[in-house]
Amino acid sequence: GELYEKQIADIMQTPVTIRDNATLAEAVSKLFLDDVGSLYVVDQDGKLVGLMSRKDLLRASFNNNNAESMLVSVIMTRMPNIVTVTADMTLVSVGKLLLRHMVDSLPIVDKQDSSKLVGRITKNRIFQYFIEQG
Repeated sequence: GELYEKQIADIMQTPVTIRDNATLAEAVSKLFLDDVGSLYVVDQDGKLVGLMSRKDLLRASFNNNNAESMLVSVIMTRMPNIVTVTADMTLVSVGKLLLRHMVDSLPIVDKQDSSKLVGRITKNRIFQYFIEQG
């Protein structure tokens, strides 16, 4: 149905970002204060350079005694190893990517410039939309 063909532009959310030179301690508080599963990492020019998930954080803190002072750039997943989507993609195509890559959220980037972050889309947001329309 047309629900599936809806573009994610209509339901996308504001991305929660962190600078690549922030510490793990800062990242932890940001993840919990904003209650998100992932932070999108940007450089000083605001370009998307990586992604840091709760899993990445856990892995880093298990393997390191002074993890708090480690920099986000050290443990983040770097571009181009990140799945990104564009705002004109449909709910069903984005939903399939979320499931296939077993992630909770995907960064939405500009169609012409994949380092330009424009939003985020989460499993929960898609689910919420379907329930509201149901």
